[in-house]
Amino acid sequence: MRYHLKSKKNLYCLKNAYICSQEVLILTILIGWQTAMADMFVHQNYREYLREYYNEQKALKKNFSYRSFSEKSGIAAPSFLFHVIEGKRNLTKATVMKISQAIGHNRDEAEFFENLVFFNQAQTITEKTVYYSRLVEIRKPIDFAIIPKDRYEYYSAWFTVK
Repeated sequence: MRYHLKSKKNLYCLKNAYICSQEVLILTILIGWQTAMADMFVHQNYREYLREYYNEQKALKKNFSYRSFSEKSGIAAPSFLFHVIEGKRNLTKATVMKISQAIGHNRDEAEFFENLVFFNQAQTITEKTVYYSRLVEIRKPIDFAIIPKDRYEYYSAWFTVK
């Protein structure tokens, strides 16, 4: 069985795996294609995240469209998500939950996505601060390493280094 992936992205073949230039791993399995989405926790703008999700799905599924994405999300207007991604429309809490469910977010991802939407749509500094602090709490912790004592002493006094 041969699979075709129509996309403008450069693909590199590694046995049964294809790695797209945007770090998307697509594995061929018996029933079709399966994708590993890019980490949503690195995004600062939900519109960019939705655009990335749409482009990945479009590359994977020939019939994926804004209409099918809207239908899967339970949104009546077929062009609504296009207008959201283009910045012409905003999302409500109910719509955020529908989109999150359609994408298949787990609980942490859904909560992060909701706060990211409200952070981006916030009008005041106070609102932005509240939503940003929630994003920081939810975001996956950054990897860190234990450093030797001599490096600690060097970095702890970085402002007096000669």
